[in-house]
Amino acid sequence: MFRRILVYFVACLLIGFANANAQTAADSMVVIRCISVIGNDSINISWTMPNDTTNFNAYMVYADSSSFNNYYLRGVINTSTQTTFYDASAHPYNPFNTYHYYVIVRFVDPANNDTTYSIPSDTLQPIIVTVTDIGTNGVGIASITWNQIQTPLLSSSTGWYIIYKQVGYPNGTWVFLDSTKNLLYQDGSVTFCDTVVGYKVEISGTAGNCES
Repeated sequence: MFRRILVYFVACLLIGFANANAQTAADSMVVIRCISVIGNDSINISWTMPNDTTNFNAYMVYADSSSFNNYYLRGVINTSTQTTFYDASAHPYNPFNTYHYYVIVRFVDPANNDTTYSIPSDTLQPIIVTVTDIGTNGVGIASITWNQIQTPLLSSSTGWYIIYKQVGYPNGTWVFLDSTKNLLYQDGSVTFCDTVVGYKVEISGTAGNCES
């Protein structure tokens, strides 16, 4: 029996607003709403607009691909209504890449030639899913593991991971498989010969799901 298991997933989190020490700071910051892996190469990030866009100049997206806090400017967006960033060359499945992201808003007051910056958003990383066939004697069992989007999870997170399964990539129908608060799930129903089986994992917040 020949089986192929495709790792395909999306990880999203709808996050509530964090408290700030000053109202002006809270009005200027953004909240990352969703971070998802597209295919195996790209990462897409979306966030809320700041409450106050007066003198808005740019969203500045910072990334660290090494887990050593070596953050660098990954992208600049100069339109306040464009609240997404598509990182086409992130390659999150490269074992040497462990991307984390945060967003800062830059404001420029041309009258006073003054530049200010918002409080950074929370730092998040995409969920990276690993699928291993641990079945024996012709019985397929997929062991599915993944990481947290942030440790500890934000208070607005439900803590529930939702797992979907797709038989027959890329045209198969995604079907709800199960939900769990763990970072591990085993699917004992992988009995399809010469078929690509896909899995995706979502995490939602109290305000609802964010889907790619």
